Amino acid sequence: QTLTSDSLTYSYDSVKVYSKTPLSTNKQITDTAKATFTFPVFKDAKLNALVQENALVSDNPDASAYVSYQDYATGFIREFDNFKKDNADTHHTWFKDVDIEVLPQHKNYLGLKYSFVEYVGGAHQNSGVTYKNYTVNPLQLIKLSDLIQDGKQKELTAIAEQIFRKSEKISASKSLSEDYFFDKGVFVLNDNFTITNKGLMFLYNSYEIKAYAYGRTELLIPYTAIKHILKPNSIVPVQ
Repeated sequence: QTLTSDSLTYSYDSVKVYSKTPLSTNKQITDTAKATFTFPVFKDAKLNALVQENALVSDNPDASAYVSYQDYATGFIREFDNFKKDNADTHHTWFKDVDIEVLPQHKNYLGLKYSFVEYVGGAHQNSGVTYKNYTVNPLQLIKLSDLIQDGKQKELTAIAEQIFRKSEKISASKSLSEDYFFDKGVFVLNDNFTITNKGLMFLYNSYEIKAYAYGRTELLIPYTAIKHILKPNSIVPVQ
């Protein structure tokens, strides 16, 4: 099904690759490794290339360099097949699911949400969400400095910390080094944010500022709280 928005038309497609290596010699166990990529397809080839390029980036410096969704999915299955050659008695079901979602748009704005979850054995699966924000014309990555007035980053961080402490139900004087992973206990905003109709929403993934058991942390900074430090005529929907 083709979906339409104010400025862009796209449809969703997917790539799925299954391993042919049996998970077990027990024929009643038919499960095996799987890699799936679900992604939007736009009419603009350059935009499709950009969306794909973001999906192929890895934080692991030792990770292989892939050139397409198909290549990445096949590479994941290849790693599983190689692992099984030396670990035939290990019956963990590997999987990798990557989902790229087009977020609700407003004038000259394209937001993308990259979600992934994978399991390659161990105590638990790994997952994460990354946001990417672009102007449509010209197609250009939006940085936080494009939205906030020059010299106002510290004020933004101070406002964000107040909201964070209120959301986490901790006092203004309590150290953040006790239960959080902020360096030296100093609150910081990361670069993982999306532009919503209500405010800037920052996301901290598992392990980033808290233990794995606490999952991801979302922090919404309403435009009403930062209206005075927003750049005029920026891409945010509220001025």
